[in-house]
Formats: sequence, structure tokens, C-alpha cells
Amino acid sequence: MTDKPAPGDLELTIKNADHSDSESLRNVLLQFVTSRVTVLMDKPWDGIAQPQEGTRMMFVSDGPNSQQPMLAVFTGPGFTEKFISDDNPFHHVVEVDARFAIVGLSAGAGIIINPNAIPSFRIDPSLGKILRDSALEQLSKLRQGSNSN
Repeated sequence: MTDKPAPGDLELTIKNADHSDSESLRNVLLQFVTSRVTVLMDKPWDGIAQPQEGTRMMFVSDGPNSQQPMLAVFTGPGFTEKFISDDNPFHHVVEVDARFAIVGLSAGAGIIINPNAIPSFRIDPSLGKILRDSALEQLSKLRQGSNSN
């Protein structure tokens, strides 16, 4: 058995969040969008170069709402272990900037950080859309800046 690594900033922020306090929830979101996170992908990828065309990240259902897709994002590789199995094609553990994961969010989907684990955090689809639109806008500005040099 391996020792679980010390929790990172995002994990601690989620763990210490007061889910009834809007400022606390805002802090989780701010920490999330600036963090490195772990995702499960269906094809190998180094997290740096352009991923293979058609590479997908793993989505899960939103608890009892089995029709609601939620992007599965993890604060570290230790939280992915229960999802890796021979019958799950999403067994490639990749660390990425959270903004990369957010850009990969499909229409109508939300995000669950550390699904089926403690601590976890749920971002509903309407907020996921706002985060995705913002990440795409930032990406567009970065591309425009690099094209003007």
C-alpha cells in the first residue's frame, strides 16, 4: 500500500470550504481554475503536446441524476484509482491545467471534482458553461497575442 500524498491547495480549499458561504465557494472556484488537476482520458497523452484527435476525458453522472453528464476532475491521481478498470476505456491518468479540462466541457455538462470521494465539489452545468466561455475567451486572447509577435 502506498502512502497518500499530502493534499494540494485545491483539495484543502475544497475540504475547508463552507458550502453555505458564497465567498468560500468563490474561493474554491478561483483555486480550481488556476490549479493543475488530474483527468482520466481514453488515449495516452503527456499533458503537454497536442492530444490525439478524438481523445476524450471521462464524464460521470451526477449522482442520482443519471442523465446529467459531469466532467470528472480529480485533485490528484490517488482519487482516480477506483475508476480505473479493465472495462473502463478511461485509464490514462493525465495532469493538466484546469482550464484545459474546462475547455473540454461539453454543452450541458457540469463538473465534479473528486467524484464519489471526500472532499468533492460540484459545479453545476450553468456555471460550467460560464467557466468554459471564460476559458475559451482567455485562450483566444493568448492566441491573438502569440500571433501578433
